[in-house]
Amino acid sequence: MSRPVEPDRLDPTTRQALVGLATPERLIGPPEHRLFRGVLSGDARALLDDVVAREEEFVSNEPDGHRMRHGWVLTDPPPSAEPVLAFVRDRLPELAESFRLGFGAGPPSAPTLELTDVGVTAHRDGDFLGPHHDDGWPGPRNGRLLSFVYWFHHQPRSFGGGDLSLRGWERADAELSPTGPELEIQPDHDRLVVFPSVTRHQLRPVSCTPDRFASARFAVVGFVRRRSMG
Repeated sequence: MSRPVEPDRLDPTTRQALVGLATPERLIGPPEHRLFRGVLSGDARALLDDVVAREEEFVSNEPDGHRMRHGWVLTDPPPSAEPVLAFVRDRLPELAESFRLGFGAGPPSAPTLELTDVGVTAHRDGDFLGPHHDDGWPGPRNGRLLSFVYWFHHQPRSFGGGDLSLRGWERADAELSPTGPELEIQPDHDRLVVFPSVTRHQLRPVSCTPDRFASARFAVVGFVRRRSMG
């Protein structure tokens, strides 16, 4: 799902936005984020049914024995996921302002924001995602500005755990280190969270019926990047 971009190939405006998002003073807790509830309402059930029906298409997100995460991903989301993406696209101008990215989402001749690397994740019994950050900070950056996660699952919830934990940064000896309390966000059904991709975050271990795929913690995930129109 990743599309790495070499740091020296990022345009100056994107580099400036990334630096702004990663400023330690900005990220010292609580970490910045936006929460939206009731994103799909009744349509969430159609998305759940479509995803469960495609169980065999999910692949492991643990390449080459990666020990910092374990889960499953569908890299080609069903059409029923499109309303989630439309919800995020419609809010790109307010998200750009809320997170002070320094540029808007239009008009077409101006720099715009786009959604990339969209997929559906499934975390089953024992699955987790260790502490990480989506844009590579403070290492090589890949151009991701914002990350979004939309949760959906059977009602009532058939799994335990799976909270999203966000944490801020601080500068120490010219390096960035995790700091401050962790902000725990429950993966409530039909709820979406957006946060800067530089934010350190993790997914707490999930517990559910091991042999029932439909009981998993499902999410539509993706990223916001800047696209320059020629």
